[in-house]
Amino acid sequence: MRDSPITATVDFSQDGVQHGHLRLPHSRDDSAWGSVMIPITVVKRGEGPTALFSGGNHGDEYEGAVALFDLARQLQAEDIQGRVIIVPAMNYPAFLAARRTSPVDGGRMKTLTKSSRAFSASCWVPCQSMSNSTSRPACSACSTGARG
Repeated sequence: MRDSPITATVDFSQDGVQHGHLRLPHSRDDSAWGSVMIPITVVKRGEGPTALFSGGNHGDEYEGAVALFDLARQLQAEDIQGRVIIVPAMNYPAFLAARRTSPVDGGRMKTLTKSSRAFSASCWVPCQSMSNSTSRPACSACSTGARG
C-alpha cells in the first residue's frame, strides 16, 4: 500500500494532550496547494492500548461530533493509560456547512476521503501495535515530531 498523502500536526508517540489537524491535500480553483484541515486530538500516557474515536462522517449528524469535541476538550493524560485518538468530524467541511455531503465536491465522505481510508488502514491500525517510542512508525504522519 502506498503512503498516505495525509499528514498530521500532532505526534502520535508523544505523551500528553495535543490538539491539531490532519492535513488532506486538496487542489481547488482558488488554491492549487489547498488542504482540508480535519481536527484531531491525541491523548497519550505511557504504554498501553490505543482507542480511536471518530464521528461526523455525515455533516448533518451532530450528536457524535459534538460529544467527541467535548471529550477532546476534557480528556487529560492522567485519565488514561495508553493512547486515545479523537477525530470528532471526519467530514469536517460538511460538518461546518451543516450538510450531509461535502461542499468541497458535493460528494459523500467516501469520495472526499479516499485518502482518509488509506491513512486509517496504513497508519492508525499499525500505530496501535507500536509498543514503544523507539518503534519505527508505520507511516510518515506517525513520525516523531509535529507536522506543520
